[in-house]
Amino acid sequence: MCLAQPIDQTQGVSATFMRELMRKAALFAADESHESVDIVVEDRHVEEALKELVLEGGELTGACGKCVGDNQSRY
Repeated sequence: MCLAQPIDQTQGVSATFMRELMRKAALFAADESHESVDIVVEDRHVEEALKELVLEGGELTGACGKCVGDNQSRY
């Protein structure tokens, strides 16, 4: 997993946001694993979770999400 892009996009966000991002990424990975014992979180899962939280996450998260990747505003 290449973490450079997600790290850049989430620089300065709260620990709570990061925890939720990783939780959602793990859920996306688990949904794809079906009957597999191993669950592997890949780049696409993190990207999908980030998209959901920032772009589709509702009014509050969406408003806060405008700050992601912007060095002027932070969570």
